[in-house]
Amino acid sequence: MKVWEVMKQPTVVVSPHTRITEVKALMKKTGARCAPAVIEDDKLVGFVVRRDVIRITSLKSEAKVEDFIRRHPILFKEMDLQTAFNVMIEHNVKAAPVADSVENPKLVGVLSLMDILRSLLTAGYKPKARTVGEVITKEYCSCKPSERIDRVWHKLVDEGVDAVLVERNGRIVGIITPKDLIDQRSWLFHLESERGIRSPGKVKSFMTKGVIVAHAGVPIEMVAEFLLDHDFNLLPVVDADGRVLGVIRQEDVVYAYLQGAKPVVEVAPAIAPPTPIEVEYVTPSDRLKQVLVEKAVEVRPPLLTARDVASKTIYAVTSSDDITRAINIMLRHKVSHLLVLNEKGNVEGALSKRCIVKALGLKGPIWRRRAYEPRFIEQIMMRSVPVVSANASLEEVVSTMLFHDIDCALVEGDGAKYMVTKDDLVEAYAKYYAGRALVENLIYPHKVGIVPRHCSLAHVVKLMESHYLDAVVVAEGDSVEGVISESKLVFTPVKDRLERRRRITWVRKIERAGRKIARFVKVTPLVAEDMMVPVNVKVKATADAAEAAKLMLEHGVDGLPVYDNGKLVGVITKLDFVRELARGAIAALEEREKKLIERARKGG
Repeated sequence: MKVWEVMKQPTVVVSPHTRITEVKALMKKTGARCAPAVIEDDKLVGFVVRRDVIRITSLKSEAKVEDFIRRHPILFKEMDLQTAFNVMIEHNVKAAPVADSVENPKLVGVLSLMDILRSLLTAGYKPKARTVGEVITKEYCSCKPSERIDRVWHKLVDEGVDAVLVERNGRIVGIITPKDLIDQRSWLFHLESERGIRSPGKVKSFMTKGVIVAHAGVPIEMVAEFLLDHDFNLLPVVDADGRVLGVIRQEDVVYAYLQGAKPVVEVAPAIAPPTPIEVEYVTPSDRLKQVLVEKAVEVRPPLLTARDVASKTIYAVTSSDDITRAINIMLRHKVSHLLVLNEKGNVEGALSKRCIVKALGLKGPIWRRRAYEPRFIEQIMMRSVPVVSANASLEEVVSTMLFHDIDCALVEGDGAKYMVTKDDLVEAYAKYYAGRALVENLIYPHKVGIVPRHCSLAHVVKLMESHYLDAVVVAEGDSVEGVISESKLVFTPVKDRLERRRRITWVRKIERAGRKIARFVKVTPLVAEDMMVPVNVKVKATADAAEAAKLMLEHGVDGLPVYDNGKLVGVITKLDFVRELARGAIAALEEREKKLIERARKGG
């Protein structure tokens, strides 16, 4: 297996002159482990990892990527996967950039240990070592909850430790990793400050509590799946009394698959795997399968092509424009998507309302920018916008969109570029696809997409992102209070100078047993009821999906509540129509494969 088969597109790309504080903000936003540094023509010159960006201990640091850049290792796309793994272990990195070749050092991707592990599981490989005890790393780093954070910081930065276990009386109570320090800022002790170091805080204030552990007899497959689902650096390994025996790291698990048990390691008896439980993890393929009422997908000849539904007029901004300008263009022209151009006028990506909604869900909102970074379109835009042929069927277009987890695609044909968006697809569905499916055949099951009134805005955004939704229903029981639409959610925080909050007046007593006369204002985050829009329209689960699409367009919302026998069962959104059309494309592909197999058998 080659590197190019496994690598992913980089989510963060920087230049050597980018400030480390900006890179840290990008890593916090995307969860990236590696940020490749490129110069003109995407020539790769190095990279930084999480351990490098936490070297700065002040928000006012002037340090740039070139001050901490790593020149090695650089992987190449034709490199063998085993060789790439050995190189990453030798240099103690969890991820590294991939260049085209030695002669052409152009950035083509990023490879991480998680990518390697995911590819091995997907390909059906079985580990050569059976249990955690066969590949456990017995050396680990630990500290007490009362230890100063600067001492742990030195272990992470200077000693290259993946994580520090926090122990009390021989038992683990927490863990601290470079990601914990990236996600927080209160630990900063201003090492670079001319005024002197601020008194460092204690580890207990910054560690992750409630650590999940493994036992020596746990099967490797279970640990592999858990690391992939949660993107952990390692898991502590404990005995029956809860005392730490060691750790199992990402590289240990990959080692178990590629090479087997480590030499001179005591092998623990395998523990029978527990009864599997349902875990809510939604992949693109899962999204197609999850519906309230499943129906057989009929393979029909394509009705429309990308050229038939694409928007002929595309509005654009530059990557250096202010976000306010982009928002104003969306409002003025009533569009949800903009092309993003670089200084030379070339297409660099696309900006949609969905991109902005994702940014809203971050801890420490991206709107609170420091003075030197007021523009951040290039940080939240979609860099890899799929391009389809103008003659591609509508089903092929939407399956491409779903695979890339975005809601638009560029169309090339006749020497021009167009754009297909989810709004274009809903209009086409309402006009041409009557009778294709019922509402119950499109919506998610188990009331996915319904939230209570006092649910936090961050939770709403996370729900919409993880389930490929562009609307949720706010309800109490079966009573609908309103709908939060992606298209409306974008503008409310922006037009209030991006600092809107709820203000609640509290009253307290100045003296014991006295009257409540002292007032103070408490500022709290936005909740679902602050962002919802009242909607008086609802649809039945047995209604034609095309009629639901017409109602959405008529009332200007991205979703409508769905009822069945008087009970609220879910929400139908515009992206549900994308999923429905994609199912048709998958069915057509499976039908073609089936015919090819039958033809090959007859020919043989």
